[in-house]
Amino acid sequence: MSLDFSFSLEELKAAEAAATNPYLADSALGLQLIARLIAQPHHKHPSQQLQQLDQLHQLIHQRFVDLVARDAYPAQAQAYRELIALEQSLEDLVAFPDLANKTVIGIGGSFSAGKSRFLNSLLCVDLLPESLEPTTAIPSYIVRGEREKITALNAFTQEVALDRRALQAITHAFQQRYQKTADIAVGFAHILRLLMIQLPGLWQRLAFLDTPGYSKADGHNDVNSDAQVARRQLAEADHVVWLLSAKNGSIRHNDIEFLCSLKHSKPIFFVVTQADLVPRLRIQAILNSTAQALDRAGIARAGLMAWAAPLGKLNGQLIAGDDARAWLDTLDRQPKRTQKRLACARVLDAIIAHNSAAAATNRELLAAMNELVPVAQGLPEQRRNALKQQIARLRNEQHLLQDSAEAVSTLKQQMLQTITRIIGGVADDEEV
Repeated sequence: MSLDFSFSLEELKAAEAAATNPYLADSALGLQLIARLIAQPHHKHPSQQLQQLDQLHQLIHQRFVDLVARDAYPAQAQAYRELIALEQSLEDLVAFPDLANKTVIGIGGSFSAGKSRFLNSLLCVDLLPESLEPTTAIPSYIVRGEREKITALNAFTQEVALDRRALQAITHAFQQRYQKTADIAVGFAHILRLLMIQLPGLWQRLAFLDTPGYSKADGHNDVNSDAQVARRQLAEADHVVWLLSAKNGSIRHNDIEFLCSLKHSKPIFFVVTQADLVPRLRIQAILNSTAQALDRAGIARAGLMAWAAPLGKLNGQLIAGDDARAWLDTLDRQPKRTQKRLACARVLDAIIAHNSAAAATNRELLAAMNELVPVAQGLPEQRRNALKQQIARLRNEQHLLQDSAEAVSTLKQQMLQTITRIIGGVADDEEV
């Protein structure tokens, strides 16, 4: 009998990382990490920005909800979701002002496409978790900083400092480790809102967003599946870099379907990873085949390159095609302004416009009813009373619509003023 002990370099590296990571090897340390990640803040003296965030919370979750509850606006649920997303983005901005005015580059692709390896080799670091297990579905931002710093923002808006090994441990493997040994289900995507990694020497105006692989083998169709999280994160990114493995020969149909469903507004930069694992003569054929498939699907591309990131080396290498680094240099030269106030105004202006249109229609109907009053004098008393009741109802609705429009306009001004105070000198925000 013979045993096959042949393993790939990726498998050996993943096994070694799991064995040497203290948070995976020592249950006590692992549970201590969980305790730190779910800690609640103790703000004895909230800052002015936190006070303004609390005021915005009250305006959205109380004042806005009360107003739309009395309204007939058909998209009130969607408007509420957009305002909640705006609130969360402002909380993130206050916690991490380094995200302000950054152009976000979302790194997407299927599981095993090598997203973390590509980012590590592009930025010349050995930091992001690389393993055969899918990484956790937490938004992970990488930005320029004066020194290396890793911070998690939890569900209670509490900042938690992490070291490299804690970052490496926050994967699906962590959940599987403790669910098997301690019967504890640890879902970091429900605990952490985002991870912020600051590194020196990066592009000044760019923030890289490492997203989960959309095609995780044990994925689910719920809203927190890796596929759904990846879709949301990439849709919100300013630009997308899409990775595909050279070992697949070309872009796969599943990738095409995902990108078509994404409907990103900007052309996508495509990177063929693991180009050093196939014969050099095949690379151009893979690029040509990928370009043809993208053209047939109508997916605009900002560039297409083949990239090699050999294990054991920090820096990657352009093998063929367009240079993503030159594309990133171009984006880095373009200043960006946030649009927090515009996002708020867009939601509330839609409600005001709906109420104004309803009031105009109601006004026309009321005018037509009033013209019938002289004619109705010869009608039976029951018909005349019915007409008067209809006119009274329309007048009451007119007052309600006008009051609602004025109330939403007032709420809009209050929210815009609050957002202005929250942003302060942190972000350069577009004027309304």
